Amino acid sequence: MAKNTICLWYDKDAEAAARFYSEIFPDSVVSAVHRAP
Repeated sequence: MAKNTICLWYDKDAEAAARFYSEIFPDSVVSAVHRAP
């Protein structure tokens, strides 16, 4: 199966959203978290 790379952009709670998506899609991971000021 093909792999997808997803980029999510949120004003707040982004990490929680990314972890939620990684839990509902099989074989998904949060591979990096980049925090901005």
